[in-house]
Amino acid sequence: MSSNTVNQWAMRLAYHLIRVYHGDISEKLCMKLASRGRQSLPDLIRASEMPASQVKQALLLLIQHNYVVVYCIKEEEEGQRGPPKPPQYLYEARVAEMLLILRSMELSQSSSCGSCWTMGG
Repeated sequence: MSSNTVNQWAMRLAYHLIRVYHGDISEKLCMKLASRGRQSLPDLIRASEMPASQVKQALLLLIQHNYVVVYCIKEEEEGQRGPPKPPQYLYEARVAEMLLILRSMELSQSSSCGSCWTMGG
């Protein structure tokens, strides 16, 4: 099996686990980010074809769980007159780390329930 095939299966598993833990909207948004690379919020809203409020809420959740990283790009121009341009924020899925984070969630849940299963009479 090629590494590309393994990566595809790994990403499918990651998307599935994101859907299980965080819902369909988070999964869809994560898939868009992973397939398109770094995107601004307006681009992400257009690409996802979801309401802006849902995209913002799902994006916040994905950032809080470290599935997505935020880049702040501030352009400084010499001799610029007037107010400075606001920074641009770009969002990117942390594809390589996603499965590691999800796996640690799985392990912590399974170990916390391990004490629930007792044998006895």
